[in-house]
Amino acid sequence: MLWEGDLVDGIDLTALDRFAAGFPHEVFDRLREHAPVWWHPPAEHTPGGA
Repeated sequence: MLWEGDLVDGIDLTALDRFAAGFPHEVFDRLREHAPVWWHPPAEHTPGGA
């Protein structure tokens, strides 16, 4: 499942498995529709991340 909780909660653009089958257009479509200005929280693979 791509979306957990809120419409954009759980999106991690640093998760390389999300890109394994190609560019995840549906993720960016969802962000443009529901959160056109969205801050990506720190993640395991980002500097200063969790």
